[in-house]
Amino acid sequence: MDGRNIRALAILGLWSQARAAWLLSDDPKAELRRADDLTARALALDPNNYLAHYARAYFLAYQRPDEAIAKAERALALNPSFLPSYIGLWAANWTAGRPKKAIDYAETGLRLGPRDNPRDPLAYAFLREKGMGLFSLLRYEEAAEAVKESVAANPEVAPAYLWLTASYAFAGRDAEARETLQRYLALPSGARSIAQVKRRQPFESPFLLEVYDRVYQGLRKAGMPEE
Repeated sequence: MDGRNIRALAILGLWSQARAAWLLSDDPKAELRRADDLTARALALDPNNYLAHYARAYFLAYQRPDEAIAKAERALALNPSFLPSYIGLWAANWTAGRPKKAIDYAETGLRLGPRDNPRDPLAYAFLREKGMGLFSLLRYEEAAEAVKESVAANPEVAPAYLWLTASYAFAGRDAEARETLQRYLALPSGARSIAQVKRRQPFESPFLLEVYDRVYQGLRKAGMPEE
């Protein structure tokens, strides 16, 4: 209703980016174009708005990670209590091929957040991101434990099951990998084949392409059909 509502623009941009990043959209390129437009508009309206800087950082993280880091750091400078900024820092460093640094940011988010609060809305995200970083480092057992916690904290977030399935598969925990894959396939937003997962992955960072290739291998080991 209000095309100059900064908060609405930022949140809509974040959601479009999340649909692409979380492999939920069958047209991820369109989601990225929408996220680009909305987050740029939000930041242009108020260059000192912390939420607009974070939304732009989250979009840029998978496109131009160095720019994303600057935006996320600016969001933190404007609002040091805004923990989602660490998600932007995680995503930018992960995309840039710095998984150890990315894990540090995920752990910072967990440390600063209310981990003893079962309703903490961000714990599942930081746990999943920690697990994705560990998977990138071939630390599959640790990755599985982190993502398993993420799923327990929020069992309705489909992409976590992909990472948990692949982590179990590479850790040699075949029965758990197959069970987790079936839970993923039962979710309404889940892809039904490896080909569909690949179509939903829109990013072109060499590091991410290599990591996702291993995810596909793990899904294949767990029994996901190719087509």
